[in-house]
Amino acid sequence: MPFGPATERTGIILAGGPSPAADWQWRPGISMLGQAERILARAGVERVIVSGTESVDPSGIPDLQPGCGPLGGLASVLQKREDIVGHCLLIIPADMPAINPRALTRLAEIAEYHGRGARFDLGPLPLALMYTRQLPEHVDAALRDSGSIEGLALRLEVPILASLPDDGLDNPANPEELDDIRQRLDDARAELTS
Repeated sequence: MPFGPATERTGIILAGGPSPAADWQWRPGISMLGQAERILARAGVERVIVSGTESVDPSGIPDLQPGCGPLGGLASVLQKREDIVGHCLLIIPADMPAINPRALTRLAEIAEYHGRGARFDLGPLPLALMYTRQLPEHVDAALRDSGSIEGLALRLEVPILASLPDDGLDNPANPEELDDIRQRLDDARAELTS
C-alpha cells in the first residue's frame, strides 16, 4: 500500500569505514559530511542521522557491526532508532558531494508511492527506503546473504529510476577525483551565470 505524501523523511548519511571520506574537505570549511548534511537540508529533510564512527560525528551512531560496509551502517541506525519507523529514509554516502537535491526528492516520491523504496540505475546509493516494521528483518537477511546495499535493494524489489545527467551521482575514490567533481560543478555554474 502506498505511503502518503505526508510521510516524514529522515536522512541517513553513511560515513563509516576504515578511512572515512567524510573527513575530506569539499570546500574550505565544509567537510564532505557537512556537504551531505547540506544536500539533505536542500532536499527538505529536517532530521539527519549520521552512521559511522564517533570521530566523524559525536552525535552519530557508531557502526555496531564494523566491517559490514554501508549495509552494516544502515543496520546500526535501524537498531538504535526505532522512533523513525514509518519514515521515508533517504540514505546517502558521505562521499557523494554533488548529489542534486531534486534527485533525492524524486527517489523519495517514488519510494512513498510504491511503499518500498527506490534507487537509481547507476548503483545502489543513494537509496530511498520506507522504514516498515519488516525492514530490519530484510536488512539482517541481506547482511547474511549478500552483505550489500545492492542485495537489499534486490531483495526489496525497489523500483530503479533512470538517472539524469545533472543528478550528481559521482562517487570519488580519492581527493583527486573529488577535485575533478568540484571543478566540473564550478565550470557548470560559471556557464550558467555567463
